[in-house]
Amino acid sequence: MLKNFSIQNLLQQMQNVIPNYCDKCGHKHDKADLELISQEGTKANFRLSCSNCGNSYMVMVQSPMDGVFTARKYNARKDLTASEISKFSRLESINKEEILDAFIAIKDVNTLEELESLFNSDIDSSTNSK
Repeated sequence: MLKNFSIQNLLQQMQNVIPNYCDKCGHKHDKADLELISQEGTKANFRLSCSNCGNSYMVMVQSPMDGVFTARKYNARKDLTASEISKFSRLESINKEEILDAFIAIKDVNTLEELESLFNSDIDSSTNSK
């Protein structure tokens, strides 16, 4: 980990690693378009949103031991807020077995009421087992 790595240092280097213009509409980004989601060690995650068209990206910025800042950009879900992204990024990953269990559980669900009863029965069984 870099001893001198700080968010201030990162922000000074941002212009070198964050896109200056929106990929979708070409509008120039300003400081208000960038929102810090999380920072840990030498990594920081930002949400970059175009104030003109609403296009949104997640940008992961990293500073390896040699001090050279790098960034990786990927599309962001527009319906998630920065606090939701931060919250979900701290959760453990879902494994394949959990996904398969969920799929099997809802496979025969046809109505909203059936889905609600499935969740209610799951909550009831977890409460009774305590």
